[in-house]
Amino acid sequence: LLNYPTSCPHGNPIPGSPPRRSEKGVSLHKSPVGKEIELECITEGGERDSRLLGFLQEHRLVPGAKLEVLEVAPSLGLIRLKVGVDEFSLGIEAAKKIRVYA
Repeated sequence: LLNYPTSCPHGNPIPGSPPRRSEKGVSLHKSPVGKEIELECITEGGERDSRLLGFLQEHRLVPGAKLEVLEVAPSLGLIRLKVGVDEFSLGIEAAKKIRVYA
């Protein structure tokens, strides 16, 4: 019925499926500023937070999305992101629950 997906909607592999890519992603909060990156997955810790999932969906932060880190402000606990024309801030603790290909 689902056509044998290899990952869940949040990008995590379904047990018994091969990984999507050979390289490993990094945590979003460690991504370089000003470079386009691709969202790999929302970690299992992030999947447990329904408000976070709703926020990420609202801003089109889903596996495969292209985004740019505009600014990281550790003293404020925020990371500023751009997805398409949408610019918004995300807490660094939430960003730690997102993996990207940098």
